[in-house]
Amino acid sequence: MKLNTTLFALTAASTLTLQAATTQLPDTLDYLQTIDSGQLKTDGETCTITTGGTLTFTTPNWETILQAGDISATGTTTINIETGGTMTWENATSANSTRLFLGNQTAGSTGIINLNGGDFLGANLTEFILGRNDATGLFNISAGTAEFGNLQFGSGTGTIDFTAGSTGSLTVTGYTQTDYETLWTDGNLTYGGAQSGTFADNFSVSGSTLTAVPEPSSAALLGLGGIALVLRRRM
Repeated sequence: MKLNTTLFALTAASTLTLQAATTQLPDTLDYLQTIDSGQLKTDGETCTITTGGTLTFTTPNWETILQAGDISATGTTTINIETGGTMTWENATSANSTRLFLGNQTAGSTGIINLNGGDFLGANLTEFILGRNDATGLFNISAGTAEFGNLQFGSGTGTIDFTAGSTGSLTVTGYTQTDYETLWTDGNLTYGGAQSGTFADNFSVSGSTLTAVPEPSSAALLGLGGIALVLRRRM
């Protein structure tokens, strides 16, 4: 089943509950949309979750697949999570895992999540795979909060990228600095779409939370601000 375009204009106070094997998400999501049973298999589109928009998965025992329609299809599905937007999973079980496949099965099939200031609350995910089999999965963080309960990489291409100047954060349950350094070493973690310098040049870790090191220009401005404050106090 696919959503009819007449549903795209739902207000922020509206709730839309879906029970679908294949769902076409709206271009812009500024209301609460709940998936409470079955699989969410997107059909190669772009959905932007804006202020007041929440995409919530309440099913405790099935999976979310961001791919280009059918397993054999190629193309790209993109979800943008803007400031004030949220993508979240409420429940999880170990018997039938709550899973997210970002890119699935086929070479040329790509799943992308762009975190642009909102919240990706995936602490309840029991299985999160980027680039499953031959597909490509990209999770780009420019701002906002990302929480993963689990993190795996398939045999395809899976990458977590902190965009240049990123102010976002990533927390993976149980991760330490060593785990994040391994992601860097394996090529699954990048900064600005590349790996320049060392892990420590680009990232810092506090507990299980990873953030990008401020770029030199930003750090310099902060330093100049501190110097100006000291000089002002001396005058």
